[in-house]
Amino acid sequence: MNGDLQTPISRLSVRTADRDEAKAIAVDAFGVSRFELPAGAEDFTAGFDIMRLGRMTVGCLAFSSPVGIAFAGDDHYRVSAALSGSVTWCRDGGEEGVADERQAATFNPGEEFTLRTPAAASLILVFQISGDTFRRHLESLLSRPLTQPLELERTLDTGAGPGGSWSRLATLLVQELAHPESLIPHKVMGKTTEDLLLTGLLMAAGHRYGEELLRPTAPLRPATVKRALDAIHADPSRPLTTTELADISRVSARRLQESFRHYVGMTPQSYLRQVRLDRVHEDLVAGNPWEQSVSEIAQHWGFTHMGRFAAVYKDRFGESPSQTLAVEEPHRVAC
Repeated sequence: MNGDLQTPISRLSVRTADRDEAKAIAVDAFGVSRFELPAGAEDFTAGFDIMRLGRMTVGCLAFSSPVGIAFAGDDHYRVSAALSGSVTWCRDGGEEGVADERQAATFNPGEEFTLRTPAAASLILVFQISGDTFRRHLESLLSRPLTQPLELERTLDTGAGPGGSWSRLATLLVQELAHPESLIPHKVMGKTTEDLLLTGLLMAAGHRYGEELLRPTAPLRPATVKRALDAIHADPSRPLTTTELADISRVSARRLQESFRHYVGMTPQSYLRQVRLDRVHEDLVAGNPWEQSVSEIAQHWGFTHMGRFAAVYKDRFGESPSQTLAVEEPHRVAC
């Protein structure tokens, strides 16, 4: 349910005095929309220690001069913390704050923001994960589809407690990656490392699913239910009937229905529909209305009746599919 057993890993460790090279690295690693240096800044140097695991990127960034790094409002969750000194942040709309060694700033998909380092040398941690990967990871931990958006609280306490533990872990992994004998670059370690960071952040950060996530573990679901869940998550677009899922689970259709109601809280087909709705929503958020239509995306994920699909979609996400796909005018961060 949680992806491949192996996750590709790449690493980058660079020290440079070339401004264009520093900008290119920041754009490639984190998709920044703007990289600013003050006019006349002398003796500029930048250091990057970056780890990329699949669709997750973690980096320690060091700058000798003040810089401004702007991030577009794309489908990524991001965390920024200062490992030494401080870094100021400004969200789209003008809200400002400071991230230091005791408090990190978190940013949800769609949020544009700018990070600014002070005049003194600074070392900052930037964590980035694609929205669909992070949400699917939470679904795998909860063993059910998300019914409401996953939105992280705006700050994360990294001075102590779970937030401090997660920040130290992320920093350690990046630093360990630079060691020539590190085990982390091996593909077999990739999935474990990714799961560790994603689960840790979901446990440390505040969000509406936090209480459920930390609740004492419910009785383990039987293998029959797990087989059906795995089949659904492996390919939600596949036309799976309850009978086919029962065959995969090696039980009767009636027994599977009863097990799903008891352990999942809904029928197999209801669960399949929820997963498909989530996949449609992800594709609509990332889609271009000039290249794809709502019906094409919906049909790809197994919805054939557009009227019924539009109704259940709006009931789930609070807006019509066409509203999700619509292009919005770009905003600029007023910082």
